[in-house]
Formats: sequence, C-alpha cells, structure tokens
Amino acid sequence: MEVLIFYSKRKPILNGAVGVDMNGQKNRMFPSEKQFSELLDKQHRIWQYPAPRFRLNNTTYRPDFYLPKENIYIEVVGTQQAYEKNKEKLYKFRKIYPKIILLVLDRNGIPVEKIAFKMGCSVATVMRWLKKESSPSPVELKLLQRILRGYQN
Repeated sequence: MEVLIFYSKRKPILNGAVGVDMNGQKNRMFPSEKQFSELLDKQHRIWQYPAPRFRLNNTTYRPDFYLPKENIYIEVVGTQQAYEKNKEKLYKFRKIYPKIILLVLDRNGIPVEKIAFKMGCSVATVMRWLKKESSPSPVELKLLQRILRGYQN
C-alpha cells in the first residue's frame, strides 16, 4: 500500500514539498493539506496521508487523509475549484460506500458541506464567506456565526 503514515510527534511533509512513500512514489502535500495536518498534530491525532485508494466504477478516488483511530476519511478543500473538481467523485464515493465516513473540511477543519446544508446555500458560497472573499447578509452572518461556534477549537 502506497501511503505515508505520520504520528502526532513526527513532522508532516513541508509546504509544497514532495515526500516519498514505501514504494518510491512521490506524494505532494498542498498548502491546505499541510495546514490541516498541523491541526491534526496539534490535536495529537494519528493520521495517514494520503488515504487508501477506492474504486469508483470506472475510476478511482483517494481522500486526502485517513484517521485510523476514528475510522474517518477526510477530503481537505483549499479552494472552491478544488471542491467543484471532486464533487462528482465525492457523490459516487458516498453512493458506493455509504457506511464509510467521509468528511469534507476546509484547511481549518471546518465542515463546509454541513454548514452549506444548514445555511441552505452552496459550498462555494460558504467557502467564499470563510475566506472573506464575499460577505453574507446580516441574517446569514448571525446564522453562520452561531453554526461556527460549534466548530471552534
């Protein structure tokens, strides 16, 4: 299996650097993944990067992280484009593997899909708000703040 396993005491791949797994394959960690790995380290959690690959009919999908103790897979989206690019694979993954927990989080560990669902808006809109690229209305802002309070470290 071609994975890099990091424990909370070990340092992850540096920003934009390339790590080499047991089979000599190169794995590049993007800045959003690096920031999320640092959050996992801060929480003293054991994690694996990248996660194992899953077959999705005629293609494959590999989530960014796997948390073995919790048995949770995580896809970190750093940009709206990254989410849009993987949206179809996320849908297929959940349809084919309904019992496997897959969370879509931003680089700070905020579950953007859940927030979008609670707010009744798109993931892209939530990501723009969190990155301060656009502003929610006053009513949306109050609701967003109330939801985000539940995700504070």
